[in-house]
Amino acid sequence: MSYRRRDGFYHLDFRWREKRYRISTGVPDTDQNEKFVKDWDATIRREIGLGTFKLENHFPTLAEAMPAPDTFKAKAEAWLAAHKNSWAEWTYRKFKNNLESRVLNKAFARLPYTEIRPGDLRALQAEIIEEGRQGGGKLSNRSVNKIMQPVKSLLIELFEDGEIGSNPVPKNKFKLKEKRVAEIDPFTEKELAILFKKTRELRPHYVPYIRHLFEAGFRLEEQNGLKWEQVNLATDQIAIRAARVLGKQKDPKTEDASRDVDITPAMRACLIEQRAKSYLRYAHVWVTETGRPIDISNFRATVWVPILKASELRYRWPNQARHTFATHNIAVGRDPLWIANQMGTSLEMLFGTYATQFRRLRGEQDKKPDKGKRIVRIWR
Repeated sequence: MSYRRRDGFYHLDFRWREKRYRISTGVPDTDQNEKFVKDWDATIRREIGLGTFKLENHFPTLAEAMPAPDTFKAKAEAWLAAHKNSWAEWTYRKFKNNLESRVLNKAFARLPYTEIRPGDLRALQAEIIEEGRQGGGKLSNRSVNKIMQPVKSLLIELFEDGEIGSNPVPKNKFKLKEKRVAEIDPFTEKELAILFKKTRELRPHYVPYIRHLFEAGFRLEEQNGLKWEQVNLATDQIAIRAARVLGKQKDPKTEDASRDVDITPAMRACLIEQRAKSYLRYAHVWVTETGRPIDISNFRATVWVPILKASELRYRWPNQARHTFATHNIAVGRDPLWIANQMGTSLEMLFGTYATQFRRLRGEQDKKPDKGKRIVRIWR
């Protein structure tokens, strides 16, 4: 029931803009008053469904304690609620967490959104950077850009909708330069040998999973979302049609990400080993010891990090397996079209992301004539 009797009065219980309200109506909890409260509750729910609900129309005292409707904070909360069902869940959570933890608790959030100017954004960005330095730490430029992203997106949307007269986010402003090349930190053959050996010693269940990450070059969410029905060992093909994010199956990240890929001999070995653990028992290929689909965060914290520490290897995010796949295949002269398809990316993105590796390969080819170099497995 959405209304109940408590402390001698009727109380209403409803959700609005992702918040739960349990409010005393001030109406005595007599049987004669029940129909009145029931109709009141129905009116609130109808208005929420139509998008016409205003808290001040029903509870003016409570509304006074809410953020003013013209502030950036109020607008940001309404914006998040409006986009919750249209955004990918990961995007929604990322924007919501960044806004609530880094922006909505600052003076900037109390500014009228119609009066925000570029100078206000510069001040906010500087405050975020300074906050990151507290305690001797430092936020990377990439982290600062991610925090600022929902702020800029909201203001641009308000400008495009005509709610503000001028765009306070000029093109290419308030974006700090990111050192993306430094993010590519592949494992060497020697490191892989140590990693696989230690994995078999400590967490043997995850040996085929981790090896497959390096052999396939898939995104983590693509590997975790893979089901046996998409794997055809007879034709050596895998149909990538879904990804698993935050415990839910979703469409692949991009148009290029939905694809059919080759099963290489090394991938086949991993899949055959895994088949004994999950085939016919579970829908997903890669599962935990208890049969649940693998979650990226849990895997990183409970499996990946301990194995790297035990291996005495420099910490790297699991996505470096994908970078390792790319750099090794580029180094042995694989066809870029094949690499791009296996990874689910475009040639433009492949050449842009791994430009250094392609230049290095080109330099080696210029120095030494091609003598029909045989393509072999990247590692054993």
